[in-house]
Amino acid sequence: MVIDPRIARFPFATAFRSRYNHPSHEGRPFHMMLSHSFEEMGMADCGFKGCKNILKTEQEKKNKVCDQCRKKKQDAEKVEQQKILEKKKADENKAKIAAAAVESAKKDKWIADKKKEIARIAATWNQQINAAATQVKNLRAANPTRQGINAGTNTGLPTIAGGNRNAIKLVLPSNTFKITKAEVAPTIAGFDSSDSGTYKYRRGDKKDILIHCE
Repeated sequence: MVIDPRIARFPFATAFRSRYNHPSHEGRPFHMMLSHSFEEMGMADCGFKGCKNILKTEQEKKNKVCDQCRKKKQDAEKVEQQKILEKKKADENKAKIAAAAVESAKKDKWIADKKKEIARIAATWNQQINAAATQVKNLRAANPTRQGINAGTNTGLPTIAGGNRNAIKLVLPSNTFKITKAEVAPTIAGFDSSDSGTYKYRRGDKKDILIHCE
């Protein structure tokens, strides 16, 4: 008789052989008798994913899995847990990237809207500067022999706003962007320079019309 290799190494293998040869087991397949004998002795297969190892220790019997398979199971659970953590981290990173993209879009829109507001204010101020420059041109045309006509005081002639003593007052409207005059003034055509809150612009074909603003 061939003894199952799972039990051949145990001292009670001889007992199985004797038990099998007992007249009471005549005609019974060996595997049925062997299974019955395992149960009688409190022994059973691991059974984890087809494992045929016998559960030897009390802990193995309690766990209903052999130590080898238990370790494999634990390793598999660790791998699965790691995958879950990696996916969670990846999802969190995606969420952060998406949130950053939303904030970036908001910031870009805010910057674009601010530029539009600056341009709107600049257009209004430019009209005031153009009006002063036009008055200078007209006064020069009306007095072709007179030299030095410009914005400001012209002796014996009308005074034009925009001189160094009567600078044009540029009004900064209230806005949600906290725009300053220093941000608007340089964007206007003909900007020459600024000094202590005074902004100078040059107009005319020869750029000889000087308008002061503040």
